[in-house]
Parts: sequence; C-alpha cells; structure tokens
Amino acid sequence: MKKGLIIGICGALLSLSALRAERVMVIADPHVLAPELMPEGEALDAMMAKQRKMIDLSPAAFEALMDTAAAYRPDLLLIPGDITKDGEPESHAWVTAQLQALGIPTLVIPGNHDLSATITDAAFDALYADHMGAIRDTESHSYVAEPFPGVVVLAIDGVRGNAGTGELSENTLNWLLAQADAAVAQGKLVIGMCHWQLMDHFDQQSNIVSACQLKDAQTIAQQMAQHKVHVVLTGHMHVGDVSTAFYHPASSTELDSLVEVSTGSPITFPCPYRWLEIAADRQTISLQTDYLTTLDTIEDLYSYSRAWMAEHTLSIIPSMSARAWSKVEALAPASIMTMLDGIPSTDDGRTELFMRHMGTDVANLYLLHSEGNEPTQPEKKAVVDSLQVHMMALLQEVLDSSSLNPITRPIIEEAVMTLSFQMVQPVIESITEDQTTGTNPAYTNVTDDLEGVLRVHTPSEQGIFMIEETEEGQAYDVLGRPVHNAQRGQVIIYHNHKYIEQ
Repeated sequence: MKKGLIIGICGALLSLSALRAERVMVIADPHVLAPELMPEGEALDAMMAKQRKMIDLSPAAFEALMDTAAAYRPDLLLIPGDITKDGEPESHAWVTAQLQALGIPTLVIPGNHDLSATITDAAFDALYADHMGAIRDTESHSYVAEPFPGVVVLAIDGVRGNAGTGELSENTLNWLLAQADAAVAQGKLVIGMCHWQLMDHFDQQSNIVSACQLKDAQTIAQQMAQHKVHVVLTGHMHVGDVSTAFYHPASSTELDSLVEVSTGSPITFPCPYRWLEIAADRQTISLQTDYLTTLDTIEDLYSYSRAWMAEHTLSIIPSMSARAWSKVEALAPASIMTMLDGIPSTDDGRTELFMRHMGTDVANLYLLHSEGNEPTQPEKKAVVDSLQVHMMALLQEVLDSSSLNPITRPIIEEAVMTLSFQMVQPVIESITEDQTTGTNPAYTNVTDDLEGVLRVHTPSEQGIFMIEETEEGQAYDVLGRPVHNAQRGQVIIYHNHKYIEQ
C-alpha cells in the first residue's frame, strides 16, 4: 500500500514538473459591428446618440486587440460574451475571420447580444465550433475544455432559451457542477467563464442592476465554490472589478471561496482587457490589466472614452432611477411614503427629479467604479461629497412639496433623512471603498481590481481564516501579498496548515 502511494506521489510530481506557466488574454464585451454594416452620417449619429458603448470604434478596437495578441502570442484567448453588437451574421463572420487569421487557441461563450433571429443556437454553435469545447451540455452552449494540461475552462452559458436574461436551467447547472467535480477529481484547476456576473460587486447590486447577474446568482456562486471552482471570469457590466466571496459549508470547518474577475469592455471607458498567467503548479493565477490607449483615428483613447462615458452614461440612468424608486417604496414604511405626496406619481416625473439632482453624480460614480481601485482615485472624495449634498437637496425638495402637518413635519423630516442615508450610504461606501456592508457580512471585495495574485488552492492545501488572534506562520492576504502583524478580524491565508475554528 505504501509502495503504491509513493509511486502515485512520484507520478504526480513528475506530471507537475512537465507543466509550464500559461498566459491567457481576456477580452470581454467587444460588441463588434462589422465594418460593412456601419452606418454613416446622420444614421451613425442616430445610432450613437444613446450609446454608452463606442460601437463606431468596435472594429478598430477589435483589430487593435488582435494585433496585440499577435505580438504577445498568449497561449489562450478567452471572450466571455457579447462578441457582436446585436447578433448580426456579418459581425459574427467578421469576428471569426479575425480569430482564424490570428491563429491562437480561443474559447468563447455567447452573451445577451450574440443571438438573433438569424443567428440561432445551432448557427452560433456552428460558427464557433473551433472555439468551444468538445464536451458540451445538450441544453445550452455550456461546455468544458482543457486548453492546456491541468487547466479546465468551464464555460457557463446563461443565454440559451432565456431571451438573453441570464439564467441556468437546473439540468444545465447540475451538468456544470458534475463536470467541475470530474476535473477536480483529476487534480485539475477549473476556471469558470460566464457572460453574467455571479456575485455582487457592491452593496445592493442585485437590486439596483439585477440584469447584470444570472438568476439566483448568489446560490450558483456558492455551489461553484463548494465544487472547487474558485475563479470565474465574467463581463456584461462593462466594469473591471475583482471580488471574493467566502462560504462556510455546513459539513466542514474548511472555508470555500470564489474569486470573480469581471472585465470591462474595450469600447467603454477605460477600454481594458486582461492578462492571466497560470502558474506551472496550477496553484496561483497572476492578474494584470492593460488598456487600449490609441487607435488610428484617436490619439488619446483614455480621454476620449472618459468624455464619451461621462456624456452618454446619462442615457442609462433613467432605468436605474426607476429601480431605485421601487427599492425605496419596498423598504420605506408605508406610513411615511403616504405622507410624502410631493414625490411625483409617474415614472417620468420621478426620473426627472432624480436626474435633475443626482444624474451627473451617478454618472461620475459609474466612471469611478469603471476605472477600478476606487479608493485610490483622486476624484473619489469629490464624487462622494457631491452625491451626499445633492441627495439631501432632492429629499428637501420632496419634503417641501409634500403637504406635511407643521407639528409632525420635523419628525418626518428626520425620519426621511435618516432612512435615506441608511439605504444609500452603504452603496456609496461599498463602491468607493471596495467594501460591502449590510447585505452579506461574509462578502469581501478584493481591493485591487487591476492586478495581483489569485491563490486558488483548495482548503485542504491551505487555510483561509478570519483571524481571532495573532498566529505564528507566514500569512498572506487574498491577493497573495505577505501580511505582517495580522490584525484581529482580518481575512488572511495561512500557509502552515493550521486551521482556526470560526
């Protein structure tokens, strides 16, 4: 028995020694519109008027990314959905021709903009047959692929049969988890790839912008972690953000975790793409963020895209405003809402009120969040201060327009102000401080959205703990950076296999 165990260990070590580090390029949400479909003149202006995406630059941006890939020759290219503007056959044909000319192994998954009346499920599978794994789910575009030894990509499709809303059937989810189990049982690293996000990246995200996540995303994220999928790559929201969720399995003292690396679009500010370097031992993934900085027609793409986003983000705020009002009505006491008859009764009226007071602030907050590492951005304090001032002004207008009893008005005013800040302040803090409060105490947002080392050991190989007291042994934070003098309550990773009861 011991002899067999020794032989098995030696075989595993020899197998690991034959592996090498692999470099992966990630391009999310390119939204390519084929050049021959690009309108001109007034038609182009009309198309772009309400676009936060710089669709007119999509072919040039994609070509620039292909040139970058050709120069640096990554081992794999991943595209987690929204490959095209709206599923145009010509756009898909243009992209696949670019990928064929590039000649680098590429894996894709569809997003909500990739299927159409002319690009059916079967047509998509046929177009991208060379860019999807051979082992496929029968009910979706989900698949598994092993692009290099010891690394399995679990492609999670949420679009098929759901009109682009982002949902997994029970059969598809069970199939995905079984595929993950099979890969993990063979000692392989499993990396998930999905167009939709699986977890909140700021407080109340699932309520404010729920369309960015899969249906039942939080439950799916926990199941992925418990089946040892510890890293998932996503897009859809056009924001580069890295978050980590920790889960306590009921049957074990070990702590499962999932790191979600969401990548922004190359045609929305700040025009990012990602590099991953998977270590030879398949235990760590190094993350780096790069940007398109220039195109043939635009010398300073950073400034251009920032100005475009600042102007055109205002077009998506009305829908966010409607969801915000719905959230207020759901959480605020009915007795208070009845007294506030100064609130406009129509969606248009409420949106106008919100936009007049807070539209620009919310657009600036979105810019801040899009750039990542929000606490380090110089405009952070000004954005937060302006939000608070203008929210106060909005509330004051509502109070002044309401027919409140003069005797009870001071009490109502205090209650409204307190309740509003209790609801909004955690959202602002979680976006601008890379932290979440209130909705899920176990959720922790990794502070560095742009680079770092993601350690993907399973709990049996290392311990991730919420520190109760200082312990001996080398400690690391969730990005793998050495931690000295670990503080009580800090989430760290110990490499001395010493488990601490939670």
